[in-house]
Amino acid sequence: MGAMKTAQDLRTLLERVTKAPLKPQQRLKILRSFLIPKLYHGIVLSGTTIKRLRQLDLQNRAAVRRWLRLPHDVAKGFFHATVADGGLGIPALETSVPALMHDRLSALASSDVPMFAAVGASEWAKKRLLWASRLLRRDGVDLTSKTRRDNYWRDKLHVSVDGRELRECHKSNLSTRWVDSDAHRIPGRDYVQHIHTRINCLPTAVRVSRGVRTASRDVKCRAGCQETETAAHVIQNCHRTHGGRVRRHDAVCHVLAAGLRRAGWSVEEEPVIPTREGNRKPDLVCYKEDMATVVDAQIVSAVSSLNDSHLKKKTYYANNSDVSHKLIERYGVDKKNLAFTSCTISWRGVWASKSQEDLQRMGLTKNLLCSITTRVLQGSHTNWTRFNKMTSMKHRSPMAREGIG
Repeated sequence: MGAMKTAQDLRTLLERVTKAPLKPQQRLKILRSFLIPKLYHGIVLSGTTIKRLRQLDLQNRAAVRRWLRLPHDVAKGFFHATVADGGLGIPALETSVPALMHDRLSALASSDVPMFAAVGASEWAKKRLLWASRLLRRDGVDLTSKTRRDNYWRDKLHVSVDGRELRECHKSNLSTRWVDSDAHRIPGRDYVQHIHTRINCLPTAVRVSRGVRTASRDVKCRAGCQETETAAHVIQNCHRTHGGRVRRHDAVCHVLAAGLRRAGWSVEEEPVIPTREGNRKPDLVCYKEDMATVVDAQIVSAVSSLNDSHLKKKTYYANNSDVSHKLIERYGVDKKNLAFTSCTISWRGVWASKSQEDLQRMGLTKNLLCSITTRVLQGSHTNWTRFNKMTSMKHRSPMAREGIG
């Protein structure tokens, strides 16, 4: 009876939160930090079942989908993985309640107080402890520790198609601060758009055909690119969004330049450096006293390692001896005081940790770098919006249409 009452109470509380004049991120905060913890005591002490716990989790996820306007096929791991791992951090009752029950009953059984120890040794306590232990054994892994439970939901997110590019979120808290601790600074509409971009649930030809795709269904880019129309293609590669990518990149560079100047650097933007391999045009060259640093920004895909992308961008300039010679000559610095780095972030707002470390050493604050995260997410969503509003087509040559060449 207690479990049924809990379900009714949860439904009522979720409805109140939904009707309240709140931002979506405020509703998430209430659910994550207050509403679910409020129910723990009653659920743990009741004769609940795994079916009931999953029903309660289903209610929570349904409410979150409604608040954030998420489609039905968003990975379950996205809801329950921690914010640091790229999820929303909503506690999963199907794993947290058995863990709480296991911890409490184990503590009773080993208590020094005879009355408590007797309760822990009772048949009821043994049965509930066995029930909890069985539920905490999944895929051959014991989930009694919080770290293992967090890793369980993290893996559920990162093995999904939409969550794979979030696997490096934990390396840099700049990638996730906006989801929870800095969420109050973001307008509700923008927050929802950032979430849609983060979890890759923007409607595209590939996305909307999931589960109903047939051989005759065309999932090629509507702009005539002859590429599969995924969000990554639309935002990062399609000719329709080229201008938007340039604006997004330039916006990031302007934020970096302003922050570096406040940190005491003199900044030269897009200087042209002639070399034997052709002209090089880094986004920023910063110098102060006897130091100079080249900073180049890039917004990339996170399919491969972001730190590898960061290193590749650094070596593009550092391995060109002409660039080093010209900069040493222009700014009068020693070679040992000449450095190269990048601002590397994915189109879904995940930072390369090495890039973050280099930029912070130059004096940029975490608040400024976090503003770049949301600016990139905003630019990515704007690119997707622009793609859907445009009608321009990329036409192939007559020879290509005939299959020649």
